[in-house]
Amino acid sequence: MPIYARLGVPEVWRYDDGQLKIYLLEGQEYVETDTSRALPMFPVHELIPFIDQCNASLKLTFQVSSFRDALHIQAVSLICSASSVRDRGRSTVP
Repeated sequence: MPIYARLGVPEVWRYDDGQLKIYLLEGQEYVETDTSRALPMFPVHELIPFIDQCNASLKLTFQVSSFRDALHIQAVSLICSASSVRDRGRSTVP
């Protein structure tokens, strides 16, 4: 976070391992706090279930995308194999 401090970013929110932490810039360093200066009345920690839900959705999207990519690679491989067999069959014909 030193880069943010040098840029003068007054508040940083970090989400790691199910915990949402808020840091306020005090001088040149960040100090952890429970409330946001930007949104003092906002129940920040109530965001955690929504963040977790988004992370789960993104993970599922990535898994589906990876599965689709694997199927695509398999299909291309099968098409290339079939084409190769077909081409070998043609080369044996006089």
